[in-house]
Amino acid sequence: MQYKTEWDLTHIYKGDAKAQVAKDVAALKKAYAAFAKKYRADKKHLKNAKSLAKAIEEYETLIANPIAGKAGQYYSYRTNLNSEDDEAVAELSKLSDFYTDLQNEVQFFILEIAKIDKNIQKKFLKTKELAPFKYFLTKIFENAKHHLSEAEEKIMNLNEIPAYEMWVSGFARLLSKQTVNFEGKEIPVSEAGSKIPTLKTTERRELHKKVMKAYEKVADFAESEMN
Repeated sequence: MQYKTEWDLTHIYKGDAKAQVAKDVAALKKAYAAFAKKYRADKKHLKNAKSLAKAIEEYETLIANPIAGKAGQYYSYRTNLNSEDDEAVAELSKLSDFYTDLQNEVQFFILEIAKIDKNIQKKFLKTKELAPFKYFLTKIFENAKHHLSEAEEKIMNLNEIPAYEMWVSGFARLLSKQTVNFEGKEIPVSEAGSKIPTLKTTERRELHKKVMKAYEKVADFAESEMN
């Protein structure tokens, strides 16, 4: 049986991916701006359990928007396929800044919930309306003492998210540059891994050993990433 060993990214974006990414980014920006505008003006959710439940539902829908991860997934896969894909690397960098801006746009929402009067907090945690969000709210209330001002939290986001993503993408690029010899040709470990299930037992085991040795070369980096 023949197995496909080439990634087909058209299941994410077909046609002009860059134009579609721009469209998704614009839609997300609009959605976050609308949420921020609504809840910067309307503060009923800070005093009413039913209103808070509705607000949290809207917040969860917003941050779980499926189009949010599409662009990052698409460009990440491109860098996995080709670590020298400079356009994909540049677009990922832009997306990192964009996602940080989105997070900062709604940062106030969590900070304001955390500042709800402690007596009201206790009442909220006992209401049936907020029962589905009890753990979520409990953690917000518990972590309130560690929160900074909105401006300071935004600065932390600007530093934290890019630093984390740069570390992860740096390791991904290093990993994608690792190669093994297969049938007299050097191929990326990602491609080798996809070929392993298609081979006969002896060849499969031999290629698997080569892939494991390639991974061992970057084991120190991987250990640091996990730590």
